[in-house]
Amino acid sequence: CDPIFQDGEVGTHMHIIVSGETTYLHCSKTVRDFVRRGSGFANVFNSESSIEMGGEALEVRHRRLNTCTMKEGAALSEAVLWTKWRHLGDFEAVSQAHLFVVGIEGFEDLVTTDVLVQQEMHAHSKRFIDAVNNCEDVSDTFTSETALLQRHTGCDTDGNRQRGRAPGPRTGRA
Repeated sequence: CDPIFQDGEVGTHMHIIVSGETTYLHCSKTVRDFVRRGSGFANVFNSESSIEMGGEALEVRHRRLNTCTMKEGAALSEAVLWTKWRHLGDFEAVSQAHLFVVGIEGFEDLVTTDVLVQQEMHAHSKRFIDAVNNCEDVSDTFTSETALLQRHTGCDTDGNRQRGRAPGPRTGRA
């Protein structure tokens, strides 16, 4: 596997899968909280020796349960276009893959060429960031589609409620 980006790296590009086999391993909020508490989970992932869990190394089990194959047309790291972003998982090419990549600078240059476009993108960035902040366990697969769906239904793309919010658009300050 060839890494495209890894958990914790500063994001600089949005990626859209054109073709090829790719995978994404989301490092969930639960795993992050476990690591922050100093439970040694990170040391398990980074050490030569590993704690066995039912005959399967903890890292291997985590990867097997949490890695998903990404489909053609899927977007990752759209958040880099709207805010400063650190990747929340590992994105890898399993086979030769073709990606459409949108860099921050090029996107900013395009958006700032027209005042109306700039105003609309600024408004959208606020909606996007609000949606990210209201998501229980955001990942690099969070997109504008997810943000708009959450705003209008109170649910994510899998139909899960977001932080106990009622359906419908929110008004006022959070």
